[in-house]
Amino acid sequence: EKEEAAKFGEVNESDGEESEEEPEIDIKEVTISDEEDDDDEDEMGEEEDETEEEAVDRIRGEISDRYDNDIQLVAQLQNTLEDLNIPRIVIDASRKPKVVFYTLSQQLH
Repeated sequence: EKEEAAKFGEVNESDGEESEEEPEIDIKEVTISDEEDDDDEDEMGEEEDETEEEAVDRIRGEISDRYDNDIQLVAQLQNTLEDLNIPRIVIDASRKPKVVFYTLSQQLH
């Protein structure tokens, strides 16, 4: 029981005085836990290894999924706005910002 208390840095209050001794640390347990951490890092390293082609394919897939999701959200938003009788304004934003602003202002007024 005293050894377990020493591992966690607990002081036995029944002695009536505080002990200035450092708690005992089992070196074997520390070494084993360090080795386990190293094994975890090695396993994670194996998972992270991918070729450039695999990375490009993975990123393209992620971008494609995000794009599809965003398109669905925009469609839902358009439907909601239509249900609330909020008009839809279509503007060609590929033009100069000054022209886009003017066109937007004209359609709003």
